Amino acid sequence: MPFYCCVPGCTVKKVCMYTFPIKDKEVFDIWVKRISNPKFEQLADENICKSYRICPKHFTDECKIPGSRKLKFYSLPTLNVPGFLDEPNTENSFHFTYCRPGEIREYVAVDHCYATGKNDQTMDTDNINISVGNESNRKRRRVSENSNNPDEPPVRDNSTMCYLSNSNNDMQNSLDHITSICLKSNSVSPVLYQSCTTEPHHIKYLIENYNEPIIFNNLNDWNILQWTLEDWGAKLGDEKLIFRKNNFIKSKEPLWEQTCKLVEMTLEEFIETQSKQSKDSWFYFDYKYMAEWFKKHPDILQDVSWQRFGYPEMSGKDSTIWIGTEGAHTSCHKDSYGCNLIAQIYGRKKWILFPPEENLKPTRVPYEESSVYSQLNLFTPNLKDFDCINKSRTVTLNPGEVLFLPHGWWHYVENIETAISVNVWIPQPEDQRARVEEAFTQLFVAQMTKELMDDEKCQILNPNSNEITDMPISYCLNTLEHVVKECQKQNQLKSDYKLLED
Repeated sequence: MPFYCCVPGCTVKKVCMYTFPIKDKEVFDIWVKRISNPKFEQLADENICKSYRICPKHFTDECKIPGSRKLKFYSLPTLNVPGFLDEPNTENSFHFTYCRPGEIREYVAVDHCYATGKNDQTMDTDNINISVGNESNRKRRRVSENSNNPDEPPVRDNSTMCYLSNSNNDMQNSLDHITSICLKSNSVSPVLYQSCTTEPHHIKYLIENYNEPIIFNNLNDWNILQWTLEDWGAKLGDEKLIFRKNNFIKSKEPLWEQTCKLVEMTLEEFIETQSKQSKDSWFYFDYKYMAEWFKKHPDILQDVSWQRFGYPEMSGKDSTIWIGTEGAHTSCHKDSYGCNLIAQIYGRKKWILFPPEENLKPTRVPYEESSVYSQLNLFTPNLKDFDCINKSRTVTLNPGEVLFLPHGWWHYVENIETAISVNVWIPQPEDQRARVEEAFTQLFVAQMTKELMDDEKCQILNPNSNEITDMPISYCLNTLEHVVKECQKQNQLKSDYKLLED
């Protein structure tokens, strides 16, 4: 049955409207006060929630999740409601009970749905706590489940732990050049997100609606987490792997892949090499699709399952593996497609992360499809290059932990010690637009490099993109035409949905 909007004077009638946030008393009371419907005075909260709805026109666009019939966590009505006459802004459009003004950006990123309608799902937050700030602030803001004293430190247990990285996290263990970069950029307060639930649909909801990096702990139960390097060596036997090799040298530019030598050896030979590794070189078997390299080991492919994160359809067949010695690293870049889940299997890895809005001097040289590199050298950095960087995150990823990297975040990754990790890219709605941009870039690079000498091509192309020079222009044009049509279809669906919503 359709509901009429409960705001006095509003005549909107829709099948899908927003329900009152009955589970959050403070937010509920603010809604009631701002709506100021006289009928509410004689009604219990439960009856208001059961009988009344509010339409989307009373919330700013900032409160709404794009492409969804849902509101973000702690949204408040600010438009054309009798009990609120101020000019709407970020601070009065959300209820920031537990966060300081400077932390609004992180806090708003957690979305929750207050919408009703066909096929809409809501996330139960009864067993979810969010705290923002440093350790002393967390003690002040979170109340132990076993105590009524708000100043008592929270109880730490073995429940699932998720937390946002910050530029002071694990600083005592970071490498000198990484420490210097992080100190150069402004740090932010750590944000800790603790959940007592391990329901996959809750984790998936968080991944799809959060725009800050998160580390999940105690969620991964893969068997390979128990393996030693020797176990890996025995499992893969005499199969040859191809490692990049480079030296610990100071350079103005990042150590691009085309400057590396390729070394073929078994994993057992790699283990022997890394145990005797001199301090002047590192080795990296990186960005290798497991389905291609581990065809003879279906048990490994099956063991790598992303089901506990809400993606049961994804396994080792969709994942890539990274095996390297201390110092092995990936130059700073951002991915054009998807968001990223990275599981640390063995050893420790240091990540430096920068929000998409930071200017890290992007470049398409060297060209690699779906990767935009930074011209900044984070391996042997010139700290003056980081004067304009406003915010960074850094984290040491330990075995068993899984890092969620949102779409568009810059990242530099370096092994602190011999390490193994596995990752998977999760498709995102914005991928279609990115595919159009990548298709244009591919067409341009393919045309530009066809007549170049081999040494000139090496300066422009990443080694894994050399085949682009053999691509017929007709193939590139067909690819472009296809992705443009797919993008148009997606835009039409969004337009149709907006018409239905209005």
